[in-house]
Amino acid sequence: MAGNSTRIGLLVTRPADLAPATARRLRRLGFSALLAPALGIEPLHEPPPEGWERAAAVIATSPRAFLSPVPAPLLARPLFAVGGRTARAARAAGFRQVHTGPADAAALAEAILEAGARGPLLHLAGTEVAGGLAGRLDEAGVPLMVWRRYRARLQPVMPPHARRALLSGRLAGVLFYSARTAAAFRAWLDAELKARLAGLDAWGLSEAALGPVQDLPWRGRHAAAHPRENVLLTALAAHYAGPEPAGMRRHER
Repeated sequence: MAGNSTRIGLLVTRPADLAPATARRLRRLGFSALLAPALGIEPLHEPPPEGWERAAAVIATSPRAFLSPVPAPLLARPLFAVGGRTARAARAAGFRQVHTGPADAAALAEAILEAGARGPLLHLAGTEVAGGLAGRLDEAGVPLMVWRRYRARLQPVMPPHARRALLSGRLAGVLFYSARTAAAFRAWLDAELKARLAGLDAWGLSEAALGPVQDLPWRGRHAAAHPRENVLLTALAAHYAGPEPAGMRRHER
């Protein structure tokens, strides 16, 4: 990083199942990554909804849909997945007909309709269900059943190692990938921690991800113009190495 032998430290608030991959990418870019997952992910063991056997196809919007096994008859159904990670997880779970769709639930609904699916469809979802998917399918008259397979649990307190790092001044910024994790981070803060934010940058995967922390006294706030990790991390690396690229929206204090 601009010839500096000391790695710039960044706090990663992504959920526990995703944070390690982001940390690896940051380290390859020359940063020091400290994990403080704001959400813990756990499988649910609810039975499938009534009538699940009639599903003509299956939808998965997260790899977390496969944290626990699915009934064998479903594996023969076509599965529509949001993005490559979810598609790979579906294949690993045993699905044989996997269609990789856009990395956005609402856009996936359009892809499903274009493929001619008429339902009923079964969505392997979390407790927080993206409204864009269900709404678009409902508009098109496609029946949708929802099977809640996992939940994200807010971590009530900041990990002690993260608190120590923030108070020590060893960190340069905090990464937020969703509004839920940003809200959890905000709930962790006390007056002592808030005072330290003046020396930190907030980095968001989108404007929405920064929403719950946008009014805090950051040194700077930066939101990726497109909600993609490669866009965020490329711009972040360029920022600390030199002038900030056009791919970010910056908000000064």
